[in-house]
Amino acid sequence: MIKDFVIDLETMDTEPTAAIVAIGAVAVDFDEGIVLGNTFYRRVRLESSVAAGGTIGADTVLWWLNQDAAAREELTRDQDLAVTIRQALNYLSEWMGSFCRQKDARVWGNGASFDNVILRHAYACDGSAPPWDWWNDRCFRTLKNMHPNVPAPAFEGVKHRALDDARHEAQHLLDIFEDYPGSAL
Repeated sequence: MIKDFVIDLETMDTEPTAAIVAIGAVAVDFDEGIVLGNTFYRRVRLESSVAAGGTIGADTVLWWLNQDAAAREELTRDQDLAVTIRQALNYLSEWMGSFCRQKDARVWGNGASFDNVILRHAYACDGSAPPWDWWNDRCFRTLKNMHPNVPAPAFEGVKHRALDDARHEAQHLLDIFEDYPGSAL
């Protein structure tokens, strides 16, 4: 049963209330040591995130302005294909639910106070429950800092594109567990 998910967000703030503009997620099978090809990616309409309680921080906007054109373009192109934050959250819940029950899902975010916390806030503002229980929050940043001798794999794709970042983090996570079998999940 697949129950581990690496999630990456692109946001317009660094606060727990940040407006989400993209969600990328990868299902990970630790038993097989693979990142599954079945991935999740949705671009979110900024105005819907703000209307739902998401915040925009000036420092984050300035940070985005200094990123590569490909990363910035990912947030703005084909806005007619972007979904509302409510739709993105519903789609994410359905996608994760296709792998396992909520009580079994473990979500890896890159920072104990970033991705998972921001997603929880978005679900709360939507009046819905996240598709994992709080005790199954996992922090990829903590784990990678505990194992600095396991190098990050070469990055493939566009940095700061949520799905590419999630894939990269998932592969690094698997590399750590391969070098340190039995590490606590």
